[in-house]
Amino acid sequence: MRHILTILCVLTSLCCIAQEHMKFMGIPIDGSVNSFTASLKKKGFVIAPDNQYIGVGCRLLIGDFMGVSGTEIGLYYDGSNSRMYSVVALSDYPEIEQAEARQKYIMELLKKKYPSWKCVESKEEFLKITFEANEGAVVIWIDPYESWYNLKITYIDRVNYNSYKKKEIEKQKAIQEQARKKALITIEREWDDL
Repeated sequence: MRHILTILCVLTSLCCIAQEHMKFMGIPIDGSVNSFTASLKKKGFVIAPDNQYIGVGCRLLIGDFMGVSGTEIGLYYDGSNSRMYSVVALSDYPEIEQAEARQKYIMELLKKKYPSWKCVESKEEFLKITFEANEGAVVIWIDPYESWYNLKITYIDRVNYNSYKKKEIEKQKAIQEQARKKALITIEREWDDL
């Protein structure tokens, strides 16, 4: 029985270690935001001037991505431990036709690069394309902003995002529970005053 438990623990550990992470420009979306930033800087990216206005949980860089210079790259990470979970590439187009043509081009590139990934297309105001794999997802969509059309490509690492989301949900539950307790105390005090 003891050997079976030991084997199960080892197998569980191996599964956790062997989990694949989504990659952005060949860099796994894992580890600290500082190490991810350093890897992007080696590829020619620089910290964006607007980064100073961004809060904890996001870092903004600028560089060349898929042949488009000046692409803004948002690095999303857990503010409590700096672990990366998502990357968003954003490029602006003055005409919707340009954004749609670029979206279609990127979709075709991803279909060729990842033929086994599940591809889901949905259309609300604009086409949204989601590529899903065990490691995570890539979502491509057009977001109109003032007189521009933002083409956003979001890379989401499933393991780190799920971990981050679970912590955020637990944090929200704790806040709600604390608010509920305060409300009960207030009601009890008001009841005692009657």
